[in-house]
Amino acid sequence: QHVFSGIVRDFEAFATQHEDTLLDILQAAAAMERSVGTAAGLVPEQAGLALMSGGARLIRADERFRSWIGDPARQPALTKLVRQANRGAPAVALISSATHSVFPVLAGRLSRESKWRHILETLTDKAKEGDVILIAFAPSRSKGLVIQAARSIGLSVLEAELVAALFEEPSVEAAAYRLGLNVETAREAIRRALKRTGARNAPQLIGRIIDLGSGVADRPFQDADGADALLGLIPSELRLARLLADGMTGEMAAAELGLSTETVKSYRRSIFAKLGINRTRHLRRLITETRALQALNEAMEVRWDRPVGGNLRVLMDGEGRSVAFIDYGPAGARPLLLFHGSSTGRLAAPPMLAALSRRGFRVIVPQRPGFGLTSPARRGFLATAADDLALVLDRLGLRKAAFLARDGGAATAMAFAARHPGRVNRGLLLNPRRPSGTARSTPSPMNAITGLLLNHPKLADPFARMIARQTGRDVMVRLLAAVYAAVESDRACAENPTVVDHLIADLRGLVGRSAEGFVSEYKLFSQGWSPPADFDSGPWTFVLSGGLWPPRDLEIWRPVAGTALVILPGAGQLVQFTHAEVLADLLG
Repeated sequence: QHVFSGIVRDFEAFATQHEDTLLDILQAAAAMERSVGTAAGLVPEQAGLALMSGGARLIRADERFRSWIGDPARQPALTKLVRQANRGAPAVALISSATHSVFPVLAGRLSRESKWRHILETLTDKAKEGDVILIAFAPSRSKGLVIQAARSIGLSVLEAELVAALFEEPSVEAAAYRLGLNVETAREAIRRALKRTGARNAPQLIGRIIDLGSGVADRPFQDADGADALLGLIPSELRLARLLADGMTGEMAAAELGLSTETVKSYRRSIFAKLGINRTRHLRRLITETRALQALNEAMEVRWDRPVGGNLRVLMDGEGRSVAFIDYGPAGARPLLLFHGSSTGRLAAPPMLAALSRRGFRVIVPQRPGFGLTSPARRGFLATAADDLALVLDRLGLRKAAFLARDGGAATAMAFAARHPGRVNRGLLLNPRRPSGTARSTPSPMNAITGLLLNHPKLADPFARMIARQTGRDVMVRLLAAVYAAVESDRACAENPTVVDHLIADLRGLVGRSAEGFVSEYKLFSQGWSPPADFDSGPWTFVLSGGLWPPRDLEIWRPVAGTALVILPGAGQLVQFTHAEVLADLLG
């Protein structure tokens, strides 16, 4: 703790005198190759696996790989890819299968410390150094993942089944026939789905589902990506391909690019011929899945992503933004919005979830603008964040809810209460970020980092992007141990491997993808945030961790909280693990 705090204090002193130099250093660290420290997750249903010797002899292939690709030993393109990987770095290429479909496939040579070893555990225990793993990445071929993604964006069971059929059928009519539906019933279901999600047409809707299933829904599809070069298209074809794959018609794309419709038709024929496809939705599939597989290729560490419980939902607001939350259910229970902090809390901590569930709560964890899968704010951060919460409640058919907000999320909870009065049943504000002009006097690594970024807000962006790239397990374990070393209850909790695994998975999902939310929230506080003047503290209780807040600091919140202020003796940052029952009791 003392060493870590001392390092941050040295940074603070250096930043005061040489802020621009430190900014350059952090920006350089944030721009380092992903392979330096990035971790990535792979859902089993997303991929088919095969193992080949360095000489391209098949050792084993799983059922998905065989059904998608066929016998890899009979694929000359795969043999070439294996030999390429065996000569150097892992490689990704598009491979035509025996059924004339096209798949992105990664080939990576195994070494003593290979990042692929625990991925291979489900396939074989016979892998040795010099063998080559093949990963065919095709989440859109898994009906289960497609249905799950469709349901997450609010589609009904019928609509999700219909969209899943459209992945394989050329038209709504053909999809209706496959499912035994009346054609007009199917058309009406698609119209409802488009209206609910804000998609302009079925291809764009399908594209969003492909992005979700591939784990890249947080990245704007129209942005250029280094992996696009793997498609083998020239720049003009790439620009057109992205537009068509995002649901634009040929006429719309021609107008966007300033081309004639005949030129667009010629480019489209060339694109389809080069990629070996014949439908626009297959174009979106290839672009998205190639990007996602290349991200796995670039990561330092790859692990299986296991189910974490709860149902992920991604709503679209009136501006076309995504608003994500996890609903732990059940639907008939009392709703409670549980807020994440600045870097963790996307996933409900198991002790907190269990304590709240026992008291009859339906736990809903919304993701604030720029965090997780929620789009960044297009206007003021707090106004957008508050309106996002109202959207979640409205779409779930809920008039009011209980709230448990902590850290930076307390500002959003207060903004919601002021902006949408009468919608809070009961609420806890747990260790809220301090108003402008006040600082925690208790020394700790977290307080030191917070103070550094608040005093030097221009450092927040490169710092956050650097952390987002350093999500390898070894780095995260050391970082968490240092951050939670200040308070005994935190230190003991963070020594539990199960808690550490939860926190790492949590952090990767919340800020490991994008730093925009983290940066926006820090800018809010550095610019002088204070509780809204019309905030009604009546339904709220302020809860402060005794290990973080010395008695002399309590007066910061006493004028706002009045008598509704509770101190948790010995508590620190990880209250959701260490004091879950106490917090649940306070909510009733």
